[in-house]
Amino acid sequence: MEENESLKNRVKEVFSKLDYKNIDITLESGSKRGDGFMGQMIRAIISGEKNGTKEEVDMIVKCAPNEHKIRKYMGTTPLFNREIFYYTEIVPVYEKLQETKNISIEMKYIFPKCIATKSEFCEEFIMLENLKSIGYTMCSKNVLDYEHSEIAFRTLGKLHALSYILEEENKTMFVDLCRQLGDTYFTSQNDYDSSGMYGYGKKAMIKCMSCIEDKDIKKILNDTLGDNPVDKLKKLYESGNKKVISHGDYWINNMLFKYEDGKPTKVIPFDFQNCRYMSSANDFFHLFPFSSSTDVRRKYFWKLIRVYYKSLSDYLAACGFEVEKFCTFQELEEEIYQQAIFGLVVTIAALPFRTSEQPWELHEVYAGNDPTDMYVINEEYKTHLYDMVTDYINFGFLK
Repeated sequence: MEENESLKNRVKEVFSKLDYKNIDITLESGSKRGDGFMGQMIRAIISGEKNGTKEEVDMIVKCAPNEHKIRKYMGTTPLFNREIFYYTEIVPVYEKLQETKNISIEMKYIFPKCIATKSEFCEEFIMLENLKSIGYTMCSKNVLDYEHSEIAFRTLGKLHALSYILEEENKTMFVDLCRQLGDTYFTSQNDYDSSGMYGYGKKAMIKCMSCIEDKDIKKILNDTLGDNPVDKLKKLYESGNKKVISHGDYWINNMLFKYEDGKPTKVIPFDFQNCRYMSSANDFFHLFPFSSSTDVRRKYFWKLIRVYYKSLSDYLAACGFEVEKFCTFQELEEEIYQQAIFGLVVTIAALPFRTSEQPWELHEVYAGNDPTDMYVINEEYKTHLYDMVTDYINFGFLK
């Protein structure tokens, strides 16, 4: 196939610059239809010689779609540029920080190893170490149980700690990095037209309100969210008092776990396309709506927040700081209550395609070409929405 040959040529060019000789490349699909909404994942196995020694490299190449109809409505350019920026500008700073602080292997936050990137328009790619080749795998369940959730929140505490430390120790660099972590969704730019997302947001809200029968709850939702959750989401990305360089899309599909005796022991998050400077709580509310079961959310919400806070505290202590310098637990609680609606907005916006019985081409939806089941309220949609709204009321997040 022409696309495969083009990718092979790009991979060969990268490895030639890395002094590999006699390069042979095998390509395989790295994901299946419906796994991701932005970019194609290709597994590339590269064999060759370097310094006279035969080597094999197993990696994942994340390729940007170059079709105009996709790039117009999916923000490909800003999202790929954001992830490339994260791997080339932020990760090296964090890695150096961890080295300087002599962080132990057990304590260290692990980033996917980035081999190469390219940011030229319509040719964007990111080459990453294939974490599956070193024993990491996707969670086999649709949602995270408590054991998986605990590791996810512990790891998130370390990531946020790195942001706090960088801000404290090199304010100038931190401000410069954050200045480049603005919006990737809501503002039309280059080849991207954001109006399609706003149009979809209104439709998602209509579907939500048509499912809610209780008049009082309808009024609460309408007063809180208005007629378009996208407008509320934009404000929640900007608000908050305890801000960090976030992950930005912290949920089950963007995590790979390592197991011992069937139990999860480590997790490496990936996909930093929506990384931005925002409230630390927003990362929690990416995880809870679709990655935790209703049972885990109801029983362990605050316990998991304490797991996060202890991890944050432990990591900061290992670097010579007290957590209270950056965020007391009371301040974290206040941040959670202030930003909690973020999770409900994400639910309303994502639930239609998460519960669809057919795969959606999201760029088609944003273009106004609704799938046949856009307004179909199936049992999964109804149950998930009611569970989230009920939990928000019971937690005191929605009044």
